[in-house]
Amino acid sequence: MSPRPFLAFLAATCWAVALAAQAPAPRIAWGPYQDLAQSLMQQYLRVDTSNPPGNEMRAVAFWKNVFDREGIENHIYEFAPGRGNILAILHGDGSARPLIPLNHEDVVTSVASRWQEPPFSGAIRDGELYGRGSET
Repeated sequence: MSPRPFLAFLAATCWAVALAAQAPAPRIAWGPYQDLAQSLMQQYLRVDTSNPPGNEMRAVAFWKNVFDREGIENHIYEFAPGRGNILAILHGDGSARPLIPLNHEDVVTSVASRWQEPPFSGAIRDGELYGRGSET
């Protein structure tokens, strides 16, 4: 696996989305990237950003760690104590339109007793991922 697996995963995903309509998809060994995506998702679901009060800076710290580790330029914008956003930038060569993945970092409160697994566990049971913000 590449020494920068997250960056490789993100680049491969962006590349695949941008070129999907133009050419047949290349054969990629997705297994390691699927494992990495699952692990990152589980870790992210363990970050309690219940709103109120929000505490998005906990999620910002999580992503800053990931982006810094992978050498991805990032900027933090804290608009109130404990509340903020992060912007990460991967520069392209300008030959394709930009891709902007976007998500919110807070979740509504939950009652743990109503959950089959703790709401911030990131647990996988019977092939299902459990955690606040993971449902579709």
